Amino acid sequence: MKIFYTCYVNLGEASGGVRHIFEIAEHLKRMGHEVVLFAPELDPYPFDTSLEIIYVPVLHMAHLAPLSYALMSFLYIARYLSKRGASLIYEREIDLSLTSALVSWLFGIPLVIEVNAIIAEEHELARSSAVKIKLMEAMQRIYLKRANRIVAVTKGIKRELCEQFSLPPQKMIVVHNGTNLEVAQPQEKSSCKKALGMDPSNPCVGFVGRLYSFQGVDYLIKAAPYILEKMPHTMFLIVGDGAERDNLEKLAESEHVADRFLFFGEVPFQKVPDFIGACDVCVALKRPLKSGYSPLKLYEYMACGRPVIASNLEGFEILSEYEAGCLVEPTDFQGTARQIVELLKDEELQERMGINGRKTSSDFSWKTAAHRVERVCQEVVREWKWGFCYSE
Repeated sequence: MKIFYTCYVNLGEASGGVRHIFEIAEHLKRMGHEVVLFAPELDPYPFDTSLEIIYVPVLHMAHLAPLSYALMSFLYIARYLSKRGASLIYEREIDLSLTSALVSWLFGIPLVIEVNAIIAEEHELARSSAVKIKLMEAMQRIYLKRANRIVAVTKGIKRELCEQFSLPPQKMIVVHNGTNLEVAQPQEKSSCKKALGMDPSNPCVGFVGRLYSFQGVDYLIKAAPYILEKMPHTMFLIVGDGAERDNLEKLAESEHVADRFLFFGEVPFQKVPDFIGACDVCVALKRPLKSGYSPLKLYEYMACGRPVIASNLEGFEILSEYEAGCLVEPTDFQGTARQIVELLKDEELQERMGINGRKTSSDFSWKTAAHRVERVCQEVVREWKWGFCYSE
């Protein structure tokens, strides 16, 4: 297949979205498919890749950049389709854009849309205006109806969108996120702690990810005093950056635990296993979302052989199923602290859970996810040739 993959993501950012795009696209290419990636001309992708990337010019102004990408990507994709043709368009859902739906209709080419969040919920968290949310939902209805298949990264997204837009369930396929098992490898704990300037004998609790409110890092900070009451030498690693970083650092100060928290900021994905390797226990204390979760960080923690304490939410149940960690109610700070302390004190349980997580992580690799995406795309192309489709 020849796949035109389009997204509105800054490829220069060290984000989970960028990793998702390149892991899926590069695996599809290794499977023998031709993949052309269309992305906004913001920051270039900083690593070597065999993918063909078409950087689409945009206006470098906060509110105009997405709209300019919608217009310019239409022109670029249309031009490349006219010259080279393609089997289908694969879009990582783009807010306020009907470009892929329009190209699909004009050129008679099938369309697959990948949905990573519920737009209304995401923009409510970002405090977008009600008018903007309604406009995005109206446009979303159009392009989801037009799509031949929709790839949802969680069961919650599928459930919500099928109900909201009256979509047939068979049109939506759940393909969970994953991790790169070649990069995410277990590391020797003491050497990782020493490399970060830490005392190897001190217990360590870690979080890796973007610092947004739904991540629940504030829950860990509020649980920290109770943890330190029982284990005063415990250190906390926070690896990542985002809108909440300043607030979290201030919260650590107000809780009088700032001296025990190390904020490392953004690090390249290739270095993440070294930070996870320094942790005895990793956490994912998320706030509830209608979309549920398919958390990259959970799969990375497990692949790196570390036990996980996570919120008792949809998407994290695999921890209890595979005995790779524990589920908690994160707003119960004392209860969360008690569970973390129990795990920190039991090195044998840490090791057993870590081994279970590593074994399980093969089911949540990017390679597995890419094979599922490949099957969806092949099915769509085959149905298109026979004149059958779910688009409306």
